[in-house]
Amino acid sequence: MRYLVAAYVFLLFYTIGALTIENNVNYDTWRYISPADFKDYHQRLEVLLGWHMFIPMGTALILNVVLIFVKSLRPNRWVLICSAVLFSFIVAFSLAVQVPLHQELAANFNERDLNQLIRNHNLIRLPATIALMLINVLLLLRLLRNNQAVRNPEI
Repeated sequence: MRYLVAAYVFLLFYTIGALTIENNVNYDTWRYISPADFKDYHQRLEVLLGWHMFIPMGTALILNVVLIFVKSLRPNRWVLICSAVLFSFIVAFSLAVQVPLHQELAANFNERDLNQLIRNHNLIRLPATIALMLINVLLLLRLLRNNQAVRNPEI
């Protein structure tokens, strides 16, 4: 069970970092790519994001849901449920709102859609991502506090 929790925590914080870099750094730099080159750039980016962000994100979400049903984690079930709800919201918002904007930008790069993508991220997805991170820091602290090895280390 601890390896499952460790894998979840690792993938979750990795995913949050990848989302932060993609959204807070990359989006603003897209203005420096010529509209003629943007489609090719975006196609390559999507392949890389699949391997480096979407697969870890999906795996972390699946692990989050699995951990809700782990008997030894019952005292933390509400934290895991909150995490799963926020995580699901972030994924659903991305698929329903951000992905169509990405597709529009790939077909016809323009400032209006890029600004909307950034605004959506800053006003909706970023606060949800920060809340997801904080909830999982709380989970990690609760798990560490309840761990006998942490309370009585043999150093």
